[in-house]
Amino acid sequence: MNTTKRSVNWLKENLANSERLPYEALYKSPLALYLSNAKDASLSMINQMKDRGDLFYYSDDFTTNRNCDDYYNYWLFLYFYFSKNDLKETTYNKILQNFNEDNGGFSCKNGESLYETRSTAFSGICAYLNNDILIGEKTSNFLISNFVTNQTKNHFYMIRYKNNEYVTKYPEKFARLYDFYDNDGSPLYYAFSLAVINLAIGYLKTNEIKYLEYAEKYYNIIISIGDQAIFNNYIGKFGIASNLLYIITENTIYQEYCEKVEIYLQDSQLELGCWEDYASNNILSLDRTSEFTASIHMMKLIRKMDIKKLSIR
Repeated sequence: MNTTKRSVNWLKENLANSERLPYEALYKSPLALYLSNAKDASLSMINQMKDRGDLFYYSDDFTTNRNCDDYYNYWLFLYFYFSKNDLKETTYNKILQNFNEDNGGFSCKNGESLYETRSTAFSGICAYLNNDILIGEKTSNFLISNFVTNQTKNHFYMIRYKNNEYVTKYPEKFARLYDFYDNDGSPLYYAFSLAVINLAIGYLKTNEIKYLEYAEKYYNIIISIGDQAIFNNYIGKFGIASNLLYIITENTIYQEYCEKVEIYLQDSQLELGCWEDYASNNILSLDRTSEFTASIHMMKLIRKMDIKKLSIR
């Protein structure tokens, strides 16, 4: 894809005045820039974020809608992982603070006791990449337990209390955060893409076949819903999930979705090189462009993996 050449040039230009932007616009950009071989620019972004205060627990002065500190930290971890930065361990230890030993789940924010599919899946991805296989396995088992114990025809609850019971009562306006089968809103489709990625990596790291089986089960739910679950602002994660399953199984259905993702990203990129209209929502445009740029690079890296080694290290 030539899309990343245009997108990284656009990112460099529009991050030039980043001190005026909230964290929501910035935190994915270091990874996107680094994977695009703009290493100096990626480190510059990290340094600018450090200058604002605590890199991991952000002040409300620098955010517009802070509700998940660790979601930022997952992306920072990926940057530190790929760039082999010494802050990788520090970031991972911050993420570990929100782990629940009893159920294997992760909360999304320090001090909270709600354990999410999204946070657990992404935290487990970080664990596997950090070769903390035991924690990674616990997150994968959490995801399998979610699938086995709470899915019904009408509901698939995504959040548990500390006592392991599912959160089934919540404000209707937030239903999309709690129930994957919320038909009236726009559920967190990417939570299931993250679950697929977690379980697929878990299979690669442990050779535990049940992880692959449930990765495919989660994937099948996504594609059974239809285009709205795939072709949206979260398609980068779905593309990574599709590429992982294809290189593991060589099943052509996954290859077909890999190709569809590539076409969608090419066709939806604006002429300037960004995704989403910067003039109408500069935060969303920077966020999407950073995520899609990074996702395209990660999909390429996955396709180069030596599957026989059963390791992505």
